[in-house]
Amino acid sequence: MKIEKIINALKNNQIVAIPTDTVYGMFAFPSKENAKKINALKHSPTSKKLSIMSTSLEKYDDIIAWEKFEKNIVEENLPGPKTFILPLKNNDYTKTIFPWEESIGIRVPDFFNKNTYFLKEILKEFDFLFATSVNISGEPTLSTAKEIKKIFGKEILIVKEIETLSGKASTIISLLDNKITIIRE
Repeated sequence: MKIEKIINALKNNQIVAIPTDTVYGMFAFPSKENAKKINALKHSPTSKKLSIMSTSLEKYDDIIAWEKFEKNIVEENLPGPKTFILPLKNNDYTKTIFPWEESIGIRVPDFFNKNTYFLKEILKEFDFLFATSVNISGEPTLSTAKEIKKIFGKEILIVKEIETLSGKASTIISLLDNKITIIRE
């Protein structure tokens, strides 16, 4: 599938499954409507927060209220298979993009992984995208395109079939309130 087609699908609010450095990710352009759409597909509560993914930590500087403690931990661990929950800045930009959130999970994948070529090229076109593992909430992560098609059918555009994903979603770590809390290992 051509990268331009995927970028257009995302710009048109379509949900896309893209291989990452860990598992298939469910991606969408960040908006309240797409958050609702993803949570509905995953059978998650509409209030469940989603993470965002980008090509670099610098992309988050305009939206994350970094403290030195948080920035140091994140810089030591990303890129890689971790998602960090951090406070959003209280500014016009974040109020426009995430008016319903006070914090958000951020991730920068390992782009030296052979499965992430498409992902990197797609993310270059956006500041960031919603990113969550492809599964029904509370169920195991789906690790093949065949499984994704079986569960989600045509609701999700699948970018590429990969047979060698790890099957283990990223570790989620909250850095809120100057504490380190592991949410998911």
